[in-house]
Amino acid sequence: GSRNGVYVRILSPQPVYPGDHFLLGHQLMRLDNLGPEDREQPADHDQVRMFGTPVDPAWGKLSCIGVGGQPSDVHYLRGGQTTFGRENGDVLFPNDNFLSRRHARLRMEMRQGAMSVVLEDMASANGTYLRLRGNAVLGENDMFRVGDQLFRVRGIG
Repeated sequence: GSRNGVYVRILSPQPVYPGDHFLLGHQLMRLDNLGPEDREQPADHDQVRMFGTPVDPAWGKLSCIGVGGQPSDVHYLRGGQTTFGRENGDVLFPNDNFLSRRHARLRMEMRQGAMSVVLEDMASANGTYLRLRGNAVLGENDMFRVGDQLFRVRGIG
């Protein structure tokens, strides 16, 4: 129940839900649903649509969370996956030396009409961390973050 939460390093693909936070290097990200302000504006009374660059519809958005909890950047999620990295990917953070060239990815999957979203680390050097939603059982060598402090579990069993 702490304000900033506890983050556990993911070792396998993990489901993520709207409102979940995760860490990539020094980047704090939040997966969000689309709001009414994020949708295409309807045609006017003459059935004329607003002009703009054609894009695939977004299924969600990812907010970079800045100090104080304010979103600093918003990335709309389109297509089946979005890759994050320092040098290679769909969303880049070129000045974050704690990110790998290709660090992690979000995958959107449709199964029997239901959408699921999965966060996956791509063998990054510093890992990808997902904020806990409740209790977690940790094993030998698991890593977790509390604030800026990084911990590794040792001496179990």
